[in-house]
Amino acid sequence: MASRRTPLRLVAAVAAVAALACGCATVPTVGRPERVTGAGGQAQQFVQPIPPVPNGNWKPAQIVQGFLAASASVSNNHAAARRFLSPQLRRNFQPSWAVTVVGSQLSAVQRRVSPGNLKGQSGEVATVSLTGQQLATISNIGQYLDSPGSRTYQFKLARIDNQWLITDLPPALLLTQSDFEQVYQPRNLYFWAPSGQSLVPEPVFAPEQHDYAAVATNLVHALLMTNQDATSWLAAATTTAFPDGTTLLGGVSVAGSTAVVNLGGAAAAAGSQQRRRMAAQLVTTLTSTSYQQPPISRSVVLEINGRTQYIGGERVQQPVNYPDLAPSSAAAESAEAPLYFIGSTGAVSLLTHRSAHQVAGPMARAHLRFATIAVSRAGPPQLAGTLAAGPGCVVYYGALAGTAPLGHRALPGGLCTSLSWDSLGDIWAVNAQRTWVLSAGSRQPAAVSLPPLPGGDPAAYRVLSLRIAPDGVRAAMLVQTTGKGAHQEVLLTAVTRTDSQISLGPTVTIGTSLTAPAALSWYDPDHLILLAGSQLYEVPVNGGAVVPLGPVPPGTQSVTSAGPGQIATTGHNQILTSTGPDGIQQPTAAGTSPAYPG
Repeated sequence: MASRRTPLRLVAAVAAVAALACGCATVPTVGRPERVTGAGGQAQQFVQPIPPVPNGNWKPAQIVQGFLAASASVSNNHAAARRFLSPQLRRNFQPSWAVTVVGSQLSAVQRRVSPGNLKGQSGEVATVSLTGQQLATISNIGQYLDSPGSRTYQFKLARIDNQWLITDLPPALLLTQSDFEQVYQPRNLYFWAPSGQSLVPEPVFAPEQHDYAAVATNLVHALLMTNQDATSWLAAATTTAFPDGTTLLGGVSVAGSTAVVNLGGAAAAAGSQQRRRMAAQLVTTLTSTSYQQPPISRSVVLEINGRTQYIGGERVQQPVNYPDLAPSSAAAESAEAPLYFIGSTGAVSLLTHRSAHQVAGPMARAHLRFATIAVSRAGPPQLAGTLAAGPGCVVYYGALAGTAPLGHRALPGGLCTSLSWDSLGDIWAVNAQRTWVLSAGSRQPAAVSLPPLPGGDPAAYRVLSLRIAPDGVRAAMLVQTTGKGAHQEVLLTAVTRTDSQISLGPTVTIGTSLTAPAALSWYDPDHLILLAGSQLYEVPVNGGAVVPLGPVPPGTQSVTSAGPGQIATTGHNQILTSTGPDGIQQPTAAGTSPAYPG
């Protein structure tokens, strides 16, 4: 099933902020397309809105409304929004990526006091308070964080030279959801997994600019930020090759299809291997096509203090120089992944080209009847399975082929509800009481402590299902809260590994618009597949809107995926699979627990 998602992009006009409850007239804005050249010479439609200009006849609430509309224009360092500010505030106004996303219905309360005092001179002053629904916050590196709830935002104004201007405003710019979708584009930053074998995407939203060079400059600045630990749920579980004190000299330039990045500061002391790792982060970030965005560039030239760096003997660095560091969904579309499942006899079976047959391996010779299985992604296929009968949860594991017998480990705490592998060969199991890891080295079960809910909420919950992303760092959890108002939700967290333990880091919530999600799987590096009700949904991990993918029969219980066109579900002892990017779920075999590798 293909995504029907529409990429976030600017349209021909920026929507005006909804009329305030005070009855003020809506301030109109008009946009005009401006065609610029992107990577490879392709034309990219960037639309810079023509924002409102403050009018001497406007009242304070209209000035605030106009400021909100002008905030959607980021051209020339928010020049349009600055026109609504007092001279002193204009000089100190330093907006970043950070914004607050609000609903379109904002009520206003205006209070005027006269005379006021501004720099020792009497004059009119006013306060405008906006109240409405806050939807999310965007961090200073572009992370979208759900933060719903009613909020009030206060603006102070003064009449200066017969013009009302804003003298004080909330710490972050306010954008309505519609304006945010028009002026911010989904992108990824890439950081290293601790293993050094893969890059982990950090989803961000980057403000649109007048050209790709400006967008690239923003992204590189974000890669170099030293306060990532304070803003990113992935920070403790990833690393960066850029040494502390690395700076970007000037802005990134894009010539043709090549981005030129000139670094200074601590980067000058980096050795050759570290410079190659720095280049890998830059190349992967600037050439990414995640979320259906066009690449900013198709190659990168790394300079340090103005001197070109030849890495691997090459001046121009391309994605082909760093293969398999950040696998994309395109790789999943190029080949059909094997689908394993439990046949009607309880034996492990394999479905290829819509033809099913029993796997002849040690699990077949042991005559074990499985209830849940998972198959490893890397190397020769490895099986993990739990039995359909017996006390507690016993995990059997071993090669799908060959003669070596299966090993097994018993987990206390009841039957397992979830079983999966990560890219390091560890097995993750979930039962009614705990989440467990059976490490590749010993297969000795180790309980994993669960992190608080988003925002540090200590409310109790239990994990129903857990899946590790292909990068081996990010994890998606389907959880059920306990106590009053119990409900199910989907969390993202990151796996942190030390010599002594494996732990899960801070959590963020995605797919909040779905009611009672029942099953999940990774769809590609940037999306999950969720089963909710009788529908499958594609859910971006950056907090964006969910996209319906199609209905499934009533009674569907699980979902697994290896990318677009490769989705399998089960219900009523029947395996259903999609037949292509736009295919619907069709019955293919009798069985349960379908599992693509991973």
